[in-house]
Amino acid sequence: MKKYILLLLLMVAMTVPAFSQNANRSGFFIEAAAGVTTGDTPVMGYAVKNNVLSVKCAGGMAVNFGFGYRLSTGRHWAYEFRVEGQTSLSKPDLALLGKVFPAGFRYTSSEIFSNSSIYAHINVGGAAGATDGNILDGSYAPELTPDMDMQYAKIFGQGSFGVAYQLGVGLNITTHLYAELMWDSQVMLNTYGKEGKGTIHWGMAGVRVGYRF
Repeated sequence: MKKYILLLLLMVAMTVPAFSQNANRSGFFIEAAAGVTTGDTPVMGYAVKNNVLSVKCAGGMAVNFGFGYRLSTGRHWAYEFRVEGQTSLSKPDLALLGKVFPAGFRYTSSEIFSNSSIYAHINVGGAAGATDGNILDGSYAPELTPDMDMQYAKIFGQGSFGVAYQLGVGLNITTHLYAELMWDSQVMLNTYGKEGKGTIHWGMAGVRVGYRF
């Protein structure tokens, strides 16, 4: 009898690890995120009042939409390829960014209850922005006057380019539905920020919800 019990326990012990991670599966996914704009944001436009120059930068609420493919490489690890669109709601057209993340790695824990588990991921890639990098130099700016209404950059002029990355920690609510706290950022080159033209680092912090098919 003891042999049968030991055999049964051994079978259970071998079976539990095999099914200890149900959410880490391959498939296409879609995601949506909302949060706040953070960092050294790009200049969207400028105005002059009583000979004082002021600039309007991207800011406020931000949204992000993405899709991609997740490839399970083991019980807990997966590789991700994703494409995203992100913008600040203060000026959605000029703050628009397109991002491609060809390298992403995701770790999923064993179940903490039912089919729910904790996960974390990091993704790196590139970004392209709609804001014209020459908004304040001679190739775009009109002649300044003592008082001038807001002048906005040209959408998809020269544009801006840089490196993108993101981090996220979340909960697999089911084997398909998940939610996370995320930081999605980019380092943009040759772009005007609050301190002038150069390299700026900005992004969004918020909550993301996703569904894997």
